[in-house]
Amino acid sequence: MAQLSGRFTALNVRLLAPLFALAMAASLTVAASGAAGAQRGDNYTLHLDERAVTALAERAGDRGIAAADFANWFGENARFGAERGVRGLSVPAQLSVMAVDGSGRLTAQAEVPVEISERGDVRLDRRGLERAFTQAFPSDTFFPTDTFHKHNPNVDFFPSDTFISSRRELDRVAATFGQRASREGYALFIAVVPAGERFDPPVSPGATAVAGRFD
Repeated sequence: MAQLSGRFTALNVRLLAPLFALAMAASLTVAASGAAGAQRGDNYTLHLDERAVTALAERAGDRGIAAADFANWFGENARFGAERGVRGLSVPAQLSVMAVDGSGRLTAQAEVPVEISERGDVRLDRRGLERAFTQAFPSDTFFPTDTFHKHNPNVDFFPSDTFISSRRELDRVAATFGQRASREGYALFIAVVPAGERFDPPVSPGATAVAGRFD
């Protein structure tokens, strides 16, 4: 767990084992580890603990939570990891925040640059993180639920041997999750990926999500 202090937030490496094979991923076209003999790019992980999401939902209650407060909570509770791929081919990374409705429509998105050290430590700009969530929120107040995380603890949207080569593939996973979270109305899908529309070499994104509704 890391505190948002000063300009940057430092988050320690934590590589997570693929404990949950998400059923919806089977219907998506992703670049597997041996696809076309391509060189592997960076491997990211991003995880929110089920208990942290439950505590957030209970704290938000009927009042909800504003973007700035959600950004602060995310910065303190998200666990990041980064394993560099082919030396010399790594590209700048970014945290992508997407709001997806129950129909799978991407209603808003925003990005914030991510700094990754040679040791794999991840740094986020605190103000940039707050700005990204403010831009991605469809309205002022989010009412999160822990329903998805309770049923899918340790969910891994992209197992470590799964690689994608485009932003479109990431958006497809986000859209599918939004449809699965339709009871709550919306999903905030958050992922670490390279900047740009194409990923060459392919990368394994780190991704997490929180379902809920907006008022």
